[in-house]
Amino acid sequence: MYLTLIILPLLASIISGFFGRKVGVSGAQLITCSCVIATTVLSLVAFLEVGLNNIPVSIVLFRWIDSESLNVLWGFQFDSLTVSMLIPVLIISSLVHVYSIGYMSTDPHNQRFFSYLSLFTFMMIILVTANNFLLMFVGWEGVGICSYLLVSFWFTRIAANQSSMSAFLTNRVGDCFLTIGIFALLWSFGNIDYSTVFSLSPYVTENTVTIIGVCLLIGAMAKSSQVGLHVWLPLAMEGPTPVSALIHAATMVTAGVYLLMRTSPLIEYSSTVLILCLWIGAITTVFSSLIGLFQQDIKKVIAYSTMSQLARVYNNVLIIYRHQAICVEVICRNIINSQITKTLGYINNHISISLFNSSLTLLWQYFYIMLYIIMSVRWKTNIISKLVGISEAIRLILICLNYIILLALDMFISIHLLFLDISRKYPYSTSNLKNTRDNSFNEWLSGLIDGDGYFILTKKGYASCEITMDIRDKKALYEIKQKFGGSIKTVANANALRYKLRHKKGLIHLINNINGNLRNPVRLLQMNKLCVKYGIELKYSNCLTFNNGWLSGFIDSDGSIYYNEKSGQVCLSITQKNKYMLEPLIKLYGGRIDILSPKVEAFKYIIYRKSELFYLVDQYFINYPLKTDKMKRLNLIKQFYSVRIYTQSKDINKFNEWIAFKHKWDKYKD
Repeated sequence: MYLTLIILPLLASIISGFFGRKVGVSGAQLITCSCVIATTVLSLVAFLEVGLNNIPVSIVLFRWIDSESLNVLWGFQFDSLTVSMLIPVLIISSLVHVYSIGYMSTDPHNQRFFSYLSLFTFMMIILVTANNFLLMFVGWEGVGICSYLLVSFWFTRIAANQSSMSAFLTNRVGDCFLTIGIFALLWSFGNIDYSTVFSLSPYVTENTVTIIGVCLLIGAMAKSSQVGLHVWLPLAMEGPTPVSALIHAATMVTAGVYLLMRTSPLIEYSSTVLILCLWIGAITTVFSSLIGLFQQDIKKVIAYSTMSQLARVYNNVLIIYRHQAICVEVICRNIINSQITKTLGYINNHISISLFNSSLTLLWQYFYIMLYIIMSVRWKTNIISKLVGISEAIRLILICLNYIILLALDMFISIHLLFLDISRKYPYSTSNLKNTRDNSFNEWLSGLIDGDGYFILTKKGYASCEITMDIRDKKALYEIKQKFGGSIKTVANANALRYKLRHKKGLIHLINNINGNLRNPVRLLQMNKLCVKYGIELKYSNCLTFNNGWLSGFIDSDGSIYYNEKSGQVCLSITQKNKYMLEPLIKLYGGRIDILSPKVEAFKYIIYRKSELFYLVDQYFINYPLKTDKMKRLNLIKQFYSVRIYTQSKDINKFNEWIAFKHKWDKYKD
C-alpha cells in the first residue's frame, strides 16, 4: 500500500506526458485525477494506521550509494509527521487536479499540464517520505524544477518566463546552502540517515549544530519565501491559477517548514538557530503584511498573505521545539489551516475575476472567513492549554479574544478584496461620470492615433493632425470631428476616409486631451514639434494599466479579429512594427508576440485562448467598447464557441446553425 501511494502519481505523470496523444485530453485528465485521488485515499488509510495507532512503517528498496565512508539506502519512512503532512498535500493536489479540468479545458496542451501537476505531487511525496537527507534533497530539487515548468507553462508570455526564471534562481540560492548543510552533516556524523543523525545530535558541539542549522534554515527560507529570499513568490503568480493554488498556497512553500520540523531533534540544540528562526518569522510577518495591504493585484495580496502565514508557522516552530509531544499536532494543523484557507483564496480570486458578481463574491469570502476562524480558534486555544495549562474561564476569554481579533483582520482583508473587485467592475463613481467618459474617450483616441494617426508640421509652419481609417468606420471619425472640429474626406483610389484637423484651437484642444496618453515613440516625436510650436509641455505616458481605454483605440486602428480554420480558434491580433508597444499587453491581457515574417520587420500580438478572450469581453470591452465595426465580431466570440462544434455535424439543423453564424461573422471582414 505504501509503495502504491508513492508510485501512482509518477505513473500518471508518465502516461499523461509520454502517451498523451494516445490517451487524449479526457484520458489524461481521468488517469491523473484518478491516481491522485487514489493516493489521497491511501494516505488517509496510512494516517489511521501510523498516526492514530502510533505504528511507524519503514520501507527499504535497495542500496543507493555503497561506499567505504558513505552508505545511503533508497528507503521511505512513514511516521506521525510524514502521514500528517501527506494529508494536506494530497488533498490539495486532488482538489487542484479536479479544478484544473474545467479551468484548462480550452488549452491545447492539457496533457502536458496534467503531467506536470502529477510529477509535482510525486516529488512532494518523495520529499516528505524520504528517510535520509539525500533522498529528501531529490524531492526538494524535483519540486523546484516542477515549479519552474508550471509557472512558465504559458511559455509564450514574457512575464511568465521571467517569473519562472526568478523563482528557479532564487530557490537555487537556498539549495546551495542546503547542500552545504548536508555535506556538513556527512562530515560531522558520518551518515545522512535521519535516525543516525538525530540519535547522535546530543553528542555534537553547539557550534557544529549552529553551522548546520543556519545552512538548513537558509534553504528553508528560500523555499518558504521568507524575507530576503521572498522575491520569487509574488512574481510566480504569473502562472495559471491552479498552479498558484498548488505551489504557492498549498505544498511547495510548506516544504521549508517541513524541513525545520523534520530536523527539530537536531536544531533544538542550538539557541542561535532558534533565535534566528524567531526573528526571521517576526520580520517576515510584519514585512509581508504591510506590503500586502498596498497591492492592487488580488493574487499578489494572497501571495503576501501566504508569506505572513508561513512566518507565523516559523514562530510556532520555535515555541514548540521544546515540547516534542505536541510538535506534529500543532504545526501540521497550522499548515492545514493555512493551506485550506489559501487554496480557497485562490479559487475565490478566480471566481471573483471571472464572475464579478459582488453578492457571490461577498458570500464566498464570508464562508472563507468563517471556515478560517472556526479552525484557527480551536487549535490555537489547545496549543496554549497544552503549553502552560489554563482554567476553563481563561480559555473562554481567549476564545472570545481570538474571535474578535480574527474577525476584524479577516473582515478587513475581505473588504479590501471586495473593493478591488468593485473598483475593477465600476472603476469610477457616478459623481465624476462625465470625467470618466472624457478620460475613456481620450485614452481611446490616443490608441487610435498611435496606430492610424499622424502629426505634420510643414517647413512653412502649417500644423495638422491626420487619421486614416476604413470607410466603414466613419462613425468613429465623425465622433472625433464633433469634439475637435476638422474635416473628413475620401482617399483617392482607396476605400478609406481621412480626417484632418488644421485649426489651431482644435489642435491645441486635441493635444491637451491626449498629452500623456500616447505610447508610440514616432507619434511622440511628431507631436513634440507641435507642442514646441504652441508652447505646450510634452507629457510622457505612465505604465499601462488594465482599466485604460488605450487598447480599445489601438485595436480599432491596427487590430484584427478573425477565425483560424487550422486551429479552430478565434484570434484577436494587433500588428505593429514597434515591439516595445506590444510587450506590456502580455502581462495585462495575456496573449503572445510572434514575428510576422522574416522579410517584414513587424510583430504580431495575438490572443487566442478562450479564457483570455472571454475575460476581455466580459471585463474590459464592456467598459471600453470598440467604436468601429470590429465590435460586431467581438460580440460574436462567445456564440462562436457554442456553435463551432457544428462544423462537421451530420445533423442538418445544427450545420445550418453554423452556416448562419458564419454568414453573420463574414459580414465584417478585416
